[in-house]
Amino acid sequence: MGCILENKENEIIENLVYDLSDMFLLDDIGLYAKRTAKELTTTWDKVKKFRIILDQKMEKDEISYIRFKDSVEQVFFNIVDNCCIIKNKLDVLKSIDISFFNDRILEIKVSSIKTKEMLYELSSLRSRRNIVKESIKMIEGILSINEATITSIDKMILSIGEINSKNAMASIDMSYSVEELEKLIENSKLYNRVE
Repeated sequence: MGCILENKENEIIENLVYDLSDMFLLDDIGLYAKRTAKELTTTWDKVKKFRIILDQKMEKDEISYIRFKDSVEQVFFNIVDNCCIIKNKLDVLKSIDISFFNDRILEIKVSSIKTKEMLYELSSLRSRRNIVKESIKMIEGILSINEATITSIDKMILSIGEINSKNAMASIDMSYSVEELEKLIENSKLYNRVE
């Protein structure tokens, strides 16, 4: 089941990154498409690494294993959903000729004669520009949320990495073992003195 799910996830990620790559070179939105694709691929790599580490540290039937795995995967799926939202917003924005209406606004503003129609057009163009600005602001907000979430995944990976492995040979913590060893050393010195 895990392998089938991972293959499906790979396919979703690859398709989304491919769709975003079509926008990489666009002047006004290319940067956002690149950032989104980078967040997506980076997070996917982290989730795969997390799964490997988790498999090394815990048994798959442990309740903690399932909770850790489910939590990280749900966070990842939310990031994927957010990236889909961004991709859809970018699809809409790429259909808007931002440079045209910025140029046209400037033309109308510098025109010595402003007709009623031109003023109406100016109002309409400004509204469209504001819609674009709000969409960009929303995209930036989602990207920021994703980054904070990716940091949480990093913390989880580091935390899981510190757990004793399910295959650990030692049954006692290192500091306790060393403490016991030091006590035995001291006791052995006493033993030598008694003879």
